[in-house]
Amino acid sequence: MDDELIYLGNIKRTILVVDDEEVNREILGGILEDHYDVLYAKDGDEALQVINEKGPLLSLVLLDLIMPTMDGFAVMEEMQKDVIHRNIPIIVLTSEESAEIESLKKGAADLIKKPYDMPEKIIARVRRIIALFEDRMIIQSTEKDELTGLLTKSYFYEYASLQDKFYPGRKMDAVVVNINHFHLFNELYGMHEGDRVLITVAEAIRDYAETSDGIAGRCEGDVFFLYVTHRDSYEDLAEAIKNAVTHDFRIHNVQVRIGVNDSIEDDMRIEMAFERARMAGNTIRADYSRTIAYYDDKMRKQRMFEERLIQDIADGIARNQFIVLFQPKYDIREDEPRLVGAEALVRWNHPEFGLVAPDSFISLFEENGLIRLVDDFVWRTAA
Repeated sequence: MDDELIYLGNIKRTILVVDDEEVNREILGGILEDHYDVLYAKDGDEALQVINEKGPLLSLVLLDLIMPTMDGFAVMEEMQKDVIHRNIPIIVLTSEESAEIESLKKGAADLIKKPYDMPEKIIARVRRIIALFEDRMIIQSTEKDELTGLLTKSYFYEYASLQDKFYPGRKMDAVVVNINHFHLFNELYGMHEGDRVLITVAEAIRDYAETSDGIAGRCEGDVFFLYVTHRDSYEDLAEAIKNAVTHDFRIHNVQVRIGVNDSIEDDMRIEMAFERARMAGNTIRADYSRTIAYYDDKMRKQRMFEERLIQDIADGIARNQFIVLFQPKYDIREDEPRLVGAEALVRWNHPEFGLVAPDSFISLFEENGLIRLVDDFVWRTAA
């Protein structure tokens, strides 16, 4: 199987040959027709007509430069104006070596010199250019989020790492933007309206990244990433998003929270930098008085403490480190209070942290499902 047939099985690619000389069209057709479906145009006007009709089907345009009515340069300029046509690769056909630089500037991918005396070389060039552009289109289709046009999570991390590699002295900030209670917004107003919100927020974030020497991505759902040069405040980002959603969604109360990690260590993995920014944002999840939170050492210590509790829970239960206390309940409706029951309370006598209060681990275990282990232990003890 030829290299250029890897992605679409045995489907032949379609090529447009544009040349005002019939003999040249016949020569190229003879070289290519065994491998490709070949269309022909005798000048620039006819070429654009074919491109407009067959554009999505075209894998390549072989374009002569010197033609009557409209030359090859004009054709390339017109193709660049169309979002679909500009992605069709062009190989310029010319005998003028001086035309190579100008052709490349106007969007040509390669150049084949006249006369066409090396068929194998022509086929090899055509095959290679088609393969390169198909590879690029496949990459582009996975590189950008389909809804918002922002970088997908994996490509965002890759480009962020490249920025660190090529600009090692530049101080960068990791920023995570969440839309508060976005799942409820979807339920109230529908998925279509939810998508509109995502697009609006994404556009504001993209604009901010472009003016901040940074990149923007959509991590998942309503979570957006920004990797930008360091700044002392992100109030302008919050204001830009607020203005965008207020302008487009006057009847909806759309609010965001922003987590910032502005103390990224030189050897820190980019994923960890953004995990810490997300952690900062989560600290104001239910606090509507604040929009922005910054990661600090206190959060790091709290996170390490929580991770330690998660790791130690099974061993703690097995070693009877959890203690059940009984708070008596009295019926005081009569003259003499009467003991009628007790509320079972749990504490954790951790070997390193000492007596750990329930507010330090109950909600933590509820978030990840480990609370079931504590519930079972308290029930067995109390019963």
